[in-house]
Amino acid sequence: MVPSPQPIRIMEEDTIRTLFNKGTIVIASGRGGVPVVIEDDGTLSGVEGVIDKDRSSVLLAQIVSVDILLILTDVDNVYTNYNRPNQKPLFHLSFEEAKKLAEEGILHKAV
Repeated sequence: MVPSPQPIRIMEEDTIRTLFNKGTIVIASGRGGVPVVIEDDGTLSGVEGVIDKDRSSVLLAQIVSVDILLILTDVDNVYTNYNRPNQKPLFHLSFEEAKKLAEEGILHKAV
């Protein structure tokens, strides 16, 4: 396993922003993207890792200044302690509650 680095930049952001602002439907940031580093000479080199697709989506939404970001998933519910023996479904959850659970380390995918 390799760590999931925090996305800090989308290399194609200028092109994506231009297309988005012209009303084009842009499909980008699929599967989170390919992690790269910028070498001393300015070239890009791929590195091992998997960029978190949800965090990439949030970064892309910030770049194009959207009002609403929807992330669709096939997970049937939001859970505390997801994929652990003590996981529990949350049927109603406010932003404030999600933030508190994330700070406590109980909810791991709060955005």
